[in-house]
Amino acid sequence: MLVRTVLVCLVLASLSECMFRPQRHHYEECSCEEEVPCEEEPTRPPTTTTVKPTTVPVTTPTTTRTTTRTTVPSTTPTTVTTTTTTVPKTTTINPCRTTDQPVAPYLRKNGYWCSMMVNFGVGSSSGYPYDDAVFDCSLNGLVVSSLEIDQEKIDYIRLAKTDVLYDITAYWVGASQDPTTKQYYWDDGQAIRLMEPQPTVVDPNGHVAWFINKNSSVPGYGDYKVVSKTGEGNPKVNANLCGTPGIQFN
Repeated sequence: MLVRTVLVCLVLASLSECMFRPQRHHYEECSCEEEVPCEEEPTRPPTTTTVKPTTVPVTTPTTTRTTTRTTVPSTTPTTVTTTTTTVPKTTTINPCRTTDQPVAPYLRKNGYWCSMMVNFGVGSSSGYPYDDAVFDCSLNGLVVSSLEIDQEKIDYIRLAKTDVLYDITAYWVGASQDPTTKQYYWDDGQAIRLMEPQPTVVDPNGHVAWFINKNSSVPGYGDYKVVSKTGEGNPKVNANLCGTPGIQFN
């Protein structure tokens, strides 16, 4: 009986210890730190690099002239020279598209005539031989020019007075005598042929020149004379007119 009582007490004591002993919990190792994903670098918009085109100067070959230069009447009081001429692109019809020379267009009866003045440099006192005039025109694909309308004469008188640095007294022009009729005709192939008025013959073996009238108080544009081809008369022939047909009407 005593042994049973002892066993019961031992069992009760064991149960009591189990009930009040703190239990140990086994937690897996963990971290309180949360993983925060790294912020992605914001996407930069694509950039465009604009490269400005480089303009390469274009040098136009020019012919060095030691004795003459060309001058072209313009629609304004200014003068355009062959050494600095720039032709802009345009949508209008170019009446002088038959030549690449810096000529001025004049509307005549049969179509456009395109002409320019050829003269010496600064301070010249020389005569201009007619044979040199023919050669200088041909270098530019032109011929010695005729005159038909008043505007041509007005423009070339103005150029002689304002744009040339020596005293121009006369221009060689494109005319010759018909051996049958003995009359003088424009011979550039475009102007109305018969010269009116007829030139005064000073040298029968010479050529026709236009002696200009620069005195605005005196009526008229000057006189035509047949003079020595040397250009060394009194007064001298010291300039030249060159031209070529432009757009024609027939």
